[in-house]
Amino acid sequence: TIPSEIGLLSNLQSLQLFYNNLLSGTFPSEIGQITSLENIYLYSNELLSGSVPSEIGQLASLTKLTIQSIKMEGTFPYELVYLNNLSELSISYCLISGTVPTQIGLLPNLTYLNLYMPQINGTLPTEIGLLSNLQSLQLFYNNLLSGTFPSEIGQITSLENIYLYSNELLSGSVPSEIGQLASLTKLTIQSIKMEGTFPYELVYLNNLSELSISYCLISGTVPTQIGLLPNLTYLNLYMPQINGTLPT
Repeated sequence: TIPSEIGLLSNLQSLQLFYNNLLSGTFPSEIGQITSLENIYLYSNELLSGSVPSEIGQLASLTKLTIQSIKMEGTFPYELVYLNNLSELSISYCLISGTVPTQIGLLPNLTYLNLYMPQINGTLPTEIGLLSNLQSLQLFYNNLLSGTFPSEIGQITSLENIYLYSNELLSGSVPSEIGQLASLTKLTIQSIKMEGTFPYELVYLNNLSELSISYCLISGTVPTQIGLLPNLTYLNLYMPQINGTLPT
């Protein structure tokens, strides 16, 4: 197990635990005592279990948190919303459930958000639009996450990358507000029950270099103005509902 005495490392700034597959037990709550911590990486420690300790919310200096390929369970760690310096949050391949708290929008410095959580449910909170510094949004295999992709996404003008992959209960249409994301370079929408017509507003995204829309219910025609995207280097359309002709 990870000894609780790790909490006595009062000057520790970075904690990285990778592929310690025989390390068992829980992640000690004493971690909350190390207020100097800036980075935590927990990756592929397959026998670690229990929940994310609530004391993690005391780590005011924390900027990066990665929890991946660990049998942690319990609900989404609400206490993360108190970490005002957090810039990168990645939670994936875990058993964590519950909903994404609306207060996640109050993280002023978050630039990277990756959620790969098959047990997460509820809807994607509209407050995500308050993440004014977010550059990358990645939502993979959150198959219990339902509702629509919030139109408030258009408020995050800092966004450069959006990856929506195999969130099978997300529905509705691609919000027209996506056309306001002038910094967007990469957009992937795959294996999602989004419908409606081809998002015409994409033609306004002059910085877009990669566009992939596949395994969706989006219909209509490909707008002729798609040829006006000056920086597009990759185009993938796998859309059985699309009709019309391929514009010249």
